[in-house]
Amino acid sequence: MNHACSKMKETNICNIHPLTIITDRYSGCYSGGKYLAFNLEPWQVPKGVDGNDTECMDFWDDECKEYVIGKGVTIQEAVDDLKRKMDASVFAFNIDRYLFLDFDGVLNTGRYAKQMKLDGIDPFDEFGALFDPETIANLKHIVELTDCKIILSTTWRNEGIMRMRELWEHRNLPGEIYSMTPILLSTSYQDAVTGEMMGLPQCEAKALEINAWLYKNVGKEYRYAILDDEDLFFPKQQEHLVLTEEYDGLTERKAQRAIWILNN
Repeated sequence: MNHACSKMKETNICNIHPLTIITDRYSGCYSGGKYLAFNLEPWQVPKGVDGNDTECMDFWDDECKEYVIGKGVTIQEAVDDLKRKMDASVFAFNIDRYLFLDFDGVLNTGRYAKQMKLDGIDPFDEFGALFDPETIANLKHIVELTDCKIILSTTWRNEGIMRMRELWEHRNLPGEIYSMTPILLSTSYQDAVTGEMMGLPQCEAKALEINAWLYKNVGKEYRYAILDDEDLFFPKQQEHLVLTEEYDGLTERKAQRAIWILNN
């Protein structure tokens, strides 16, 4: 990978950290830019960016949607484009952003629990399982770059919003809890044609709860993203879903995807 600037810590170009700039292997044929700028470390830049023709074409057709990428015919233009895309204020006018947040498998991870066990550290405090510092750093990145409002969709919300706000303050977590989705006690419904009573498994109630919250609380233009480690959502919610894995939770790449959903 040809890095025009692999990592800029001190530069008069901008104050984006980390910053990696590469020269497009195909001179913008697929990407639309001679230079490409990423808010990533060099080793985090996706390989498809400058792979063979097929890999590169596939990346720019689909996978690129998971990243915020600046493009330009000069390095300065690429960095300026990246900054514009990352700057939430550019997109903030008259638009609210909501982040529906799960905890288990998103903020508290199998990786961190395993490490604490090896280190002999108690993995719990008075509120429950401790959150992985890496996932919290990535959540902070999302909050800072999107100014999103956090809506709890986790089962932890059963403890009540005041308890969750105490947790947030006690652990010094980024942003603040704006609201919580409703807790559906029943997922039964009646078929309009046959009159038959139907039902969804309780585990699939989260999709309905998010829809119910949006229906009740939003009016003007808005954007939303869902952070969850289970894919139990409706087809129309899929484009808003950032699916994590229980072991490593909210990674930098997943955070980039959430930022893209909320800001683009």
